[in-house]
Amino acid sequence: LKLIGVPRNQSADIGANVTFNCTASGFPKPTISWIKNNNSSALQSNLRVKFINSTMDDKSIQSQLLLIIGVKMEDFGKYQCKAESVVGKNLSLPGFLTRKGVALKLIGVPRNQSADIGANVTFNCTASGFPKPTISWIKNNDSSALQSNLRVKFINSPMDDKSIQSQLLLIIGVKMEDFGKYQCKAESVVGKNLSLPDALTQKLQRYFSDGQIPEIVKGPKNQSVSIGSDAIFTCTANGLPRPSIHWMKDDASHAVQSNTRAKVIQNNRTIRSQLLITGVEMEDYGKYRCIANNSIGRSQSEVAVLKRDYQNDYLPSDRKNEEEASTSQMTTIAVLCASVQMPLLYTVEGGLGDREPPDGSRQPDLMQDMNERGEKRSDWSEKTAGGDNVIACGGVDLCVDKQGDGREISRETEEGFDNMENLEVLDEVLGEGEFGIVYKGRYGKDGNVTDVAVKKMKGPNAIAKKALLNEIRTLKHAGKHPNIVTLVGTRIEGGNILVVTELIHGDSLENLLKAKNTPMEWNKYHNVCCKLNDRQLVTIAFQIAEGMQHLEERKFVHRDLAARNILVDANLVAKVGDFGLAKDISEAGIYTITSSVSML
Repeated sequence: LKLIGVPRNQSADIGANVTFNCTASGFPKPTISWIKNNNSSALQSNLRVKFINSTMDDKSIQSQLLLIIGVKMEDFGKYQCKAESVVGKNLSLPGFLTRKGVALKLIGVPRNQSADIGANVTFNCTASGFPKPTISWIKNNDSSALQSNLRVKFINSPMDDKSIQSQLLLIIGVKMEDFGKYQCKAESVVGKNLSLPDALTQKLQRYFSDGQIPEIVKGPKNQSVSIGSDAIFTCTANGLPRPSIHWMKDDASHAVQSNTRAKVIQNNRTIRSQLLITGVEMEDYGKYRCIANNSIGRSQSEVAVLKRDYQNDYLPSDRKNEEEASTSQMTTIAVLCASVQMPLLYTVEGGLGDREPPDGSRQPDLMQDMNERGEKRSDWSEKTAGGDNVIACGGVDLCVDKQGDGREISRETEEGFDNMENLEVLDEVLGEGEFGIVYKGRYGKDGNVTDVAVKKMKGPNAIAKKALLNEIRTLKHAGKHPNIVTLVGTRIEGGNILVVTELIHGDSLENLLKAKNTPMEWNKYHNVCCKLNDRQLVTIAFQIAEGMQHLEERKFVHRDLAARNILVDANLVAKVGDFGLAKDISEAGIYTITSSVSML
């Protein structure tokens, strides 16, 4: 008994008609029923709901449409279909029906505050969405910490807008145990959203008979530095006994302690600590704060952000010794810089299946490479016994075998088959090719909701399927690198393989190269050919080279490096993507130069 077609997320206006589809296969032929918001009887009394059975030639397949005529407010929510027969039952993952233009958002969040002991404090949280979300509060990562505090009140603020919920957290007569980190969480049937943490700290110095609570007199400040430069943060504190000062990056102390380029300089004459980071690298950028501790208590500074200064970036090929930089590294950068500014030799629409490797070989070479790497899976399929594992679709390579592909994905990622149940695929299309399409999505994990890009096939196709599996394999082995698109996870849903990656808020390098400059944007690095100036082009070329060097160190080659496959975010950080044609060279050996060709 299998579900081969399941309800999808949809957005609709009031008064529109909406259909959900459910298709199941099995013998005997299964029956289909529907569930709304976990209630199996919720749809039976709705006179605007129709259940339409679709006629199928195959006697083992049952398909049914759920039609909602003239959508009303009460129709929005979570929908699931259930297939049942004498051999068992199968329940689909939920598909959400939401109102267009009313996504779940936090529009007002708690802010950092300082207060005296005994004072009253309020935090505010406002969220919008449909249906109207509920709001809850978390203190120091504990969702139950505030429930037992009799001095804490939750006050809902009335709002005229039916899609907005606002709530105040009131702490009456602040005590020492109230200081800490606060967050609010908005939830509804369509998902949840968690605010960033903000702190309640002590406002004034408090003296006790045996000492004084630490106070941050001067905290670290925001900085912008270029790659390879040094950064220094300063923190000064008071307290009795004399407090010790330590540093945290992105709310983790080990991030500073494990950084061999980070050095903490203590001043024994005054209570001052400096954090020196020499030769800043990409992983050093983030949020820093200092914390002062003594036997009476502790105090922490505001967050200071270390950002990248792109205007003053220099491009060393070897930071340890620029003068000894190898000719090969400089040649790589020069070739990439030249290729960025040269006219495109191949103008091909980006996407799955519509690509050609630089050596001129196309599908036969791709199929051969992928078939070699898929031999283990074929062996597993041949050894599988029993009719339940037979896929009736005219050949195993022309359809998605959820069980088999799940095993292959698990084997390649070494993570097990995670179905990413908190993944929501939106209707917004980010890109499209001959065989594949990329949607915007949202993925929730550990209380956080992140925008992601979701790539999937348009339909059953052997080449597209193998390219997706190849991309999963390559991204896993590539790991995390600032200049390579990061793999978030994988999922098999409704007969399709989904590859979930980070969402880059920017544009492709191809589009940036085609964009023209405006007269008001002229500067000394001005480029007459495109919107990007010469310094930015060289920076992007260097980033691409770093990404490709990292890929080569993992024993992979891209084989489809083109401007259309380079994504550039709002901060002009370039990331290499689209690894459907990548090749594992760990066993075959690296590519060897057999002839010399002049590039210029």
